[in-house]
Amino acid sequence: MSQVMLKLGKLKFAVDTAVYANLQREYNYNWSSQNRLQNTPVWHFTGLGEQIIQLGGCSYPGKMGSSCFFGELTKAAEQGKSLLLVSGTGEILGYWVVKSFSQKDSSFALGGVPQKVNFTIKLSYYGEQQHAL
Repeated sequence: MSQVMLKLGKLKFAVDTAVYANLQREYNYNWSSQNRLQNTPVWHFTGLGEQIIQLGGCSYPGKMGSSCFFGELTKAAEQGKSLLLVSGTGEILGYWVVKSFSQKDSSFALGGVPQKVNFTIKLSYYGEQQHAL
């Protein structure tokens, strides 16, 4: 088994499952504006906004990567629960939800089996704890 780059719930991003080539983080902040007569609006900080992680990469099922990884990812996302995100160094990054997942198959073999799968996964921060529903 290869070194884990990132773990989302039970899913492990690694050379033998799916490798992400880029990881983009986005931090949003909430501001409210108040219009002023004959002046520019004044802005008030109202708190932290959404945190987003976007992973992009590829998998080569049969050579380097798992053909069932993306099925497991969609099943986990369809459960509608937050998933613990842990870095490859063991740093706990909190709970995150899968907001979107896109997959592009290419380089097909006999029977229409893709030899290359490009993917993008968008995660949004849920919190430090998983809350009971």
